[in-house]
Amino acid sequence: FHTDADLVVRDMALPKGDYTLYVLVDAKQWQLVISKQKDPGQKYDEKADYGRIPMDMSNSRTPIETYKVTLANTTEREGKLQLEWENTIASVPFKIDVVPGDPDW
Repeated sequence: FHTDADLVVRDMALPKGDYTLYVLVDAKQWQLVISKQKDPGQKYDEKADYGRIPMDMSNSRTPIETYKVTLANTTEREGKLQLEWENTIASVPFKIDVVPGDPDW
C-alpha cells in the first residue's frame, strides 16, 4: 500500500511511503506485519519487517466464510483496519500523524 501522509498505527510511527501488509495468524493473537517490501508478490522476508503490531481480537457472532478486509474512518483523521475470517475479528487503529504548524494540515 502507499500512504502520502505519516501515520501512527496503534503506537508505531509509520513514515509516508510504500509498504506491504502481512498478517501472522495465531489462535490467540493476530499480528499485523508492516513490511518495507514494495512488491506483495515477493516471497515474505522477515528481515524487511518495518514492525509488527498486535491486533485487537474478538469473536464474530456468526461464522464468516469469505475473508473480509475493512478500512473505515472513525474520526476525520483516525480509522481502523479490520480483518474478519471464520469466527475471528481482528482490528488495529491508525491515525494521520498531524504535525502542529504544518501548512499541509
